[in-house]
Amino acid sequence: MSGRDESRGRTPVRPKASLTTVKPVPLNRLCPGAVVWAHVGFEDHTGEKARPVVVIEAGSQTVKVLPVTTSANRRFHPTKYVEITDLNGAGVTRPSGVALRPLEIDRIELIALVGELSDQDHEALFASPHYARATSSPMATGARPTEVHDHFDPSREASG
Repeated sequence: MSGRDESRGRTPVRPKASLTTVKPVPLNRLCPGAVVWAHVGFEDHTGEKARPVVVIEAGSQTVKVLPVTTSANRRFHPTKYVEITDLNGAGVTRPSGVALRPLEIDRIELIALVGELSDQDHEALFASPHYARATSSPMATGARPTEVHDHFDPSREASG
């Protein structure tokens, strides 16, 4: 067997982060543009799933995030989604977009830090007029922290 899911004709996707082991994400790593896996509730409150999200603001107990989606729907609604162009840097493996639908989740729901938006993706998201309309918090500016890291480095996560 070639490792491909023959019924769908594509190779199964394996997330970079373990979704069964929760590793606390240090607060100082939750800067705007960080990409983390998190337990996110469905809009209809019928359950939840683990999915990547982009941090826009972090407090001591809660984190304001934007969900990342692979839904093809995003291509038909450019005012509701911003496409991620550097998938590897963001820690996602399939073409994805950031939904401009802010959610506030408890920090305990964060599973693992997997990447961060590239400078180009960061600018496209946080400078978007659609982002400004979607977020109402004056603190959710998306400003990079003073220390800017070029790329996600898993060794920095451990030192936390």
